[in-house]
Amino acid sequence: SGPDGRVYTDPIGDTRLKSYDLVSVSARHPASNALRFRIHTAAAAERAPREGAAFRIFMDIDRNAETGDQFVAGTGIDLYLLLVRRHGRWEATAARRSVACGDYTFSFPRTKVAGDEVIIEIQSLSFKKMNSMAFFVESCSQNERLSDRLPNEGFFVWNAGERRRTK
Repeated sequence: SGPDGRVYTDPIGDTRLKSYDLVSVSARHPASNALRFRIHTAAAAERAPREGAAFRIFMDIDRNAETGDQFVAGTGIDLYLLLVRRHGRWEATAARRSVACGDYTFSFPRTKVAGDEVIIEIQSLSFKKMNSMAFFVESCSQNERLSDRLPNEGFFVWNAGERRRTK
């Protein structure tokens, strides 16, 4: 694993339509109340990004399939993260889908799209007690429901043991 924890990979060239081809994603806990996702694409994401292009992260933060949206077997999606190209810039938002998120707010201290790398960092007190999460990542373009998904089926499981890098 690299400096950002475990790296999850996806085959190159499996994207549909005109979206970004997802190659890998890593997740880590840089602080007890933060999560950082680092997504790599097969081609530069910042070169002439299309309006409406997006990266979506679906998270089951309590690992309870009974809470959240249940459209992937074995998970209950509690939180959606969206990084979308609007009005010439990238904007990040979060959508709470279950009580697992609590009444806490979410902020994005860092989002970056440069070269073939996309970084999304989100902070919330709802992450402080998180021991494990299931997640998957999607890319899409305007008017496309889905173009690439990582993993292609199911979800990744990230564990608290992968929280911080030791020095």
